[in-house]
Amino acid sequence: MKPTQVRLRYDIQRAFREAKLELLPEELQQDTLAQWIVNFDSLNTARGRELQRADRDREPLDAIVQNIIIDALNPNITFYFATLFHIGRRWEVSRRAAADAEQALMEDNLKATLSANSTIYLQTEPRERHEVEESVDYLDAIKSLLHQAQNSHNGLVKNSKRLWNIWREEVSALYGVTNKLVNSYRHNQPDSPHWRDLPLHLSNLITYSYATGDLYRRLSNDNIKLNFPPPANLLNNVSIVALLALFDRRWLERGGIDPHFFFRDLFEQQRELLGRQADLLERQKITPVLQQVQSNLLERFSSENPFPRYAALKAPPDSQLKELWDECRLPDGSMFFYAQKWLSSLGEKIYFWSSDLPYKSSLEQGDWVSYALSADSTLKRTWVESRRESLLTDKERAQRLFEREWIQEMARGAVFPTRAGKGVQKWSLEEFQRLIEGVVNILNDRGYDIETPSIERLSRLWDLVSSKEGIYNQDW
Repeated sequence: MKPTQVRLRYDIQRAFREAKLELLPEELQQDTLAQWIVNFDSLNTARGRELQRADRDREPLDAIVQNIIIDALNPNITFYFATLFHIGRRWEVSRRAAADAEQALMEDNLKATLSANSTIYLQTEPRERHEVEESVDYLDAIKSLLHQAQNSHNGLVKNSKRLWNIWREEVSALYGVTNKLVNSYRHNQPDSPHWRDLPLHLSNLITYSYATGDLYRRLSNDNIKLNFPPPANLLNNVSIVALLALFDRRWLERGGIDPHFFFRDLFEQQRELLGRQADLLERQKITPVLQQVQSNLLERFSSENPFPRYAALKAPPDSQLKELWDECRLPDGSMFFYAQKWLSSLGEKIYFWSSDLPYKSSLEQGDWVSYALSADSTLKRTWVESRRESLLTDKERAQRLFEREWIQEMARGAVFPTRAGKGVQKWSLEEFQRLIEGVVNILNDRGYDIETPSIERLSRLWDLVSSKEGIYNQDW
């Protein structure tokens, strides 16, 4: 049989692209949006030819449109290309590691692991080899380590899938904006009624920036180092000239578009985008400072959270709590996670501006604790979030906040039906006083030193909150 000569032609770029995709999970390899991002260079070249073939009379404009598209797309494509492989590789590596841990947990593999590592165990504790290989304690220790590894990697897979869904949403939006612009330009003549869509599509693409998306924010919050700054996407002089040349005044007016308002709106969008990106750049600059401050705080507290002492219905607020809170305020205005976690564990502050305080003719122990928890949380939230009054002792400040922030708001809810002229008021002044007394007793048992206001003062408060004028920080 005569040999047949065969010449194989294969695009080197294509081979590299396919090799890159093989690093990702199969779900990502088959995704059309991922392929669009990875194949952007070749699609870009083809798209240029498509624009030129659409209408030979529009060749000067072809170059303008193509350059604007490429300038707007390149920084976004760079970001989504990098994050595609970051998400995909972490997903694939963690998936395989979790599967390996599951295999290692099988009985035969566990015994083999224990036997292979028996020498290490013998170095730490002199025992017979067979005793080590048959030890339940050592076997349980290996199981525990493998379960921890499996759970950790499964958590990374789950997080990667969440990021992947966000990635697809953002890339889908970018893909849609790009295709609408290309199709609008290729298939519509300046005298077409569809021409009016072109300025809008071009504006949408120019002002699209990954830096304002959820994916960039989440990756930044996870302390993932991004080695490129947010894209500027600003209209430079060349872009302005290109736009003016592309959108002849007659073409815009024929499409029902006022050129003045179109360019004004476009510039306003650019200014807004610039402001948001400036905030992101500032955040990037301050991130190392934040990390250093948080590291210092961890060292300061010796990894022991000082806030649980002030948990709900535990130690009352004091000067030390305020100092601790202020110390945990980070340079960007956010709070160190010990402080933020503690604040989130408290109940919410009460507000009765447009609703009434639920009425019960008799209160059970659970009701009393609930009211006391509400008062304690309100005091502690206000204590750390408001300015400290240096002339007041801790006891005086607690009494003032208790009256102004909690009693006053509870009274507003109790008399709401009268104040708003809606329904029948059920709370009486005497019942309200008993409610305050019960809460004071519970709080004082927890370490507070506060008092129930006299019936004369409560009566004055009752009258003020019942009036249509309201209380507005009047003394009672």
